[in-house]
Amino acid sequence: MGIFQLPNLRFLSIRFNPYLMGYLPEFHQGSHLELLLLEGTNFSGNHTLFISLDLGFNRLHGPIPESIFTLPNLETLNLHKNLFRGSVNVGLLRSRSLVSFQLTGNNLSVIGNINDSVALPKFQILGLGGCNLSGEFPSFLHGQNHLGHIPKWFMNLGTETLWYLDLFGNFLTGFEQSVDILPWNNLRYLRLSGN
Repeated sequence: MGIFQLPNLRFLSIRFNPYLMGYLPEFHQGSHLELLLLEGTNFSGNHTLFISLDLGFNRLHGPIPESIFTLPNLETLNLHKNLFRGSVNVGLLRSRSLVSFQLTGNNLSVIGNINDSVALPKFQILGLGGCNLSGEFPSFLHGQNHLGHIPKWFMNLGTETLWYLDLFGNFLTGFEQSVDILPWNNLRYLRLSGN
């Protein structure tokens, strides 16, 4: 029996093993696997049971498969520091439990649909560094578009929950209104450099 077929396995970390590569095997229908950490490996594949999908630092390339955004139970989606390119339609996000969403360090443009933004949860970790936010601020975060400025409504996003915010390298030109005090009570990491 292979490691992925262990019937009671709930947590598997095989992070930072760059020589592990290929496709992930199919998991059996009764799998209890909830957390699979693949950061720094060279696996590929798609599975719907996960509550956490960490594919950071993997040199994955090409467009991000849309099926990743339709995983219904995700709480954490980490795709940062890969070689992904193209547009990401975050309006496809189906998990309403998502609290950590990281796309930083790819060559992506983020787009979203206003109709899908209403039920999104309050993020704790939001990494959109280098996501080309110069022309439009992503409507999936509220439903309004602004050119070049961090909009006023964004300041109300996750005021009690957000602790990590990365907007590095997006050609942002400032805030829509003057900001004397940032509203995020739990914010521990803020990166606005390279704009």
